[in-house]
Order: sequence, then C-alpha cells, then structure tokens
Amino acid sequence: MENNFFEKSMTLLLGSNARVVGYLTIILGSLNVLLVLSIISVISKAPIPSNVMTLVVLLLLALLGTAILQIISGIKAKTTGEGFRDFLFTNDKMIEQISVGYLKNYFTITKILYIVNISFFVLIIIFLKTGLFKEMLVINPF
Repeated sequence: MENNFFEKSMTLLLGSNARVVGYLTIILGSLNVLLVLSIISVISKAPIPSNVMTLVVLLLLALLGTAILQIISGIKAKTTGEGFRDFLFTNDKMIEQISVGYLKNYFTITKILYIVNISFFVLIIIFLKTGLFKEMLVINPF
C-alpha cells in the first residue's frame, strides 16, 4: 500500500511538472515567434544588400520554424501532464501509455530543437567572424 502511494504521488508530481513545463514552453515559443516576426519586419526596411538579406531572412524563417516546433513540444508536455492526472483518477493503463508516448515525443522534439539552436548559434558566430554581417552592424542614426 505504501509503494502504491509513493507511485501515485510521483506520478502526480511528474504530471504537474509536465503541465507547468508545457505552459512555459508554449509561452516561450510564442514569444520567439513574435520576436522573429518583429525582427523580420524591422530588417525588411533596413538598407541591407540583397544577398545578405536573403541569408538573414532564411535564418530567421528557420528560427521561426523552431519556435513553432517549440510550441508543439509545449503542447505535448501539457497533454502529458493532463494525461498523468487523468490516469491517477481513472487508473486506465491506455491513458498512461498515451501520456508516456507524448512525453517521449516532447523529449524527442526538445532534443532536436537544442541541436538546431546550437547549430544556429555556431552559424551566427561563424558569420560574425567572417564579416558577413558587417553591413548590418553599421549603425545608421537616420
């Protein structure tokens, strides 16, 4: 009986943490979408050479894709938390299996997003070191 209580309390804790992480991931992904769209609207008016502008817009669109994946990942985590909560009330093994599947999807998407984001940061550092963004870094007060 004591072991069952421990398992239920751990499942409840995992579910509530997954829901909170899901909501935070959705909020962060939404803010990233707004940030990327704002950057695109600002640089579209800047006097930047077309070849550099094309590269920057492509990078920003790729970051927009990762932000959308981040929102999807947050939805998976939130659904996982709700599924574990439902499992505690119904003791339905199918709900538990579906929740574990969503949790697996969350971790897979998150792992891919980390790899992609690290790659973007490395690309940006390489571009900054090679001077590709030099035209963009000139401050024009007017």
